[in-house]
Amino acid sequence: MTPNAFWMSSILKSVESGPSERELYEAPLLDRWSNVSFPNEDVMRLFGIVTGHPTICDRTLTTSPLFAVDLSVGLARTRSRWYRLTSNFVPANEDEKQAELDALVAALDVQRTSLRNQLNDPMEVE
Repeated sequence: MTPNAFWMSSILKSVESGPSERELYEAPLLDRWSNVSFPNEDVMRLFGIVTGHPTICDRTLTTSPLFAVDLSVGLARTRSRWYRLTSNFVPANEDEKQAELDALVAALDVQRTSLRNQLNDPMEVE
């Protein structure tokens, strides 16, 4: 398994199993968060005010690429770690708040399906 495939596989397993007790305990809190993407990237990230991050002081930040959001329990999984999310989602359009959250979850589902398909086809994983 290539390093890239191993990395993708470990993130998918983490998303499917959820955080361990330790990961949950150590997860930084992200407040006043929103989803964000950049024109030159095909990934989504979260932006917000972080507290309790192990390597970054409390401040606003943009996370590493996002792989999953579970709004029912307020968790997000990025490439590097789990985040606990407050209920303070800051949508681009307040009138369409739920639609934006639903679209975010759906897009992440599509992304994970694509990663699973790549892992099942070794020719696609470099």
